[in-house]
Amino acid sequence: MTDIETFYEECYEVDVLAIVLSTVGSVVAIGVITLLLWRLYTYLADRREYAKFELEVKAMNEADSGMENELYRNPVTRYRVPEAVMAKLEEED
Repeated sequence: MTDIETFYEECYEVDVLAIVLSTVGSVVAIGVITLLLWRLYTYLADRREYAKFELEVKAMNEADSGMENELYRNPVTRYRVPEAVMAKLEEED
């Protein structure tokens, strides 16, 4: 027997399907775990940011409760016709 024949006799056959499936499965599992961790991080960061926003709004509402906006003008206006003008209009009728 030559060395090459001995080499082929001693080696066992490799299960390629198992290697490929385990590699693909581990890559997919790592990707899913990474996405879940990222989702958890963004969820917690958003909750923290929203709580901070609510505190700011509450503080602004408490601070502005007695103050009016300087830029706001009431849209309701009342005009009063002077009595002299009214008397003149009544005379014309």
